[in-house]
Amino acid sequence: MLLKQGQVEVKMFNNLYTQTFFFNTAGERTEVGQRQTFNTLLTQLNYGASDKVNVGAELILKSVLIDDPEEIPFRIFSNVAGQGRRTAVTAVVPKLKISLSQRRNISMQTSLSLPLAKNPEGNLLSRPFLDRSQIVLSALVLSDTPISNDFTLFTEFGIQLATASQKNYKYNNLTIPARSFLNYYGLEGWSFYSLVEFNPTVGDNAGYFVQAGGGLKHFTGTRFELELTATSFVAGQSAGAGYTLNTGLRYIH
Repeated sequence: MLLKQGQVEVKMFNNLYTQTFFFNTAGERTEVGQRQTFNTLLTQLNYGASDKVNVGAELILKSVLIDDPEEIPFRIFSNVAGQGRRTAVTAVVPKLKISLSQRRNISMQTSLSLPLAKNPEGNLLSRPFLDRSQIVLSALVLSDTPISNDFTLFTEFGIQLATASQKNYKYNNLTIPARSFLNYYGLEGWSFYSLVEFNPTVGDNAGYFVQAGGGLKHFTGTRFELELTATSFVAGQSAGAGYTLNTGLRYIH
């Protein structure tokens, strides 16, 4: 789960989220009346300071496109222009990961998300919502447990404390994310996994969502890894009811 001392990891992960429905405060699916598509590109650089301590940083680039509900989400990658479109580098996230138990493969990751974009929530100049203008402190406990020769269970559990970074934006909340991945490694060079996430938020903009899906990874030698994932938001309250399509590329040297 951690890089070895001296190893460098470069990872790019692209998340495409789109919705035409959302879950209201009663947990009911409600039509949005438009297609809201968000594309998030995460670029990570991590370094193994030792076998037990990794340091790194992540840069987040986000785009949004507000479109007609019958349009396809991939139009966000086209040259469509208008008031319902914007792109910005929204945050930089320094990270620290430490080993809690090498024998049991348990670690802890802490991070601090620092907003970079101006008016990302779009409440000025009638611009579309892109991201929340918040400073987010996160602490996650990660574990990777073998359950047979071919299967492992990877879990994440933690807290995220978010506070508003601008005076005109007053959302402060606490999120308690929990994720679980069942991985299958029975085919050489490949892994397949299913995932489920429960993500409740208390405080301002309280609610929750449940996300489920699956994906695969292909390993080219010991340095390259390609990942494809798809998920759907199957339940929630004051949350989106869309789906995601994701791609990832990882290189270790």
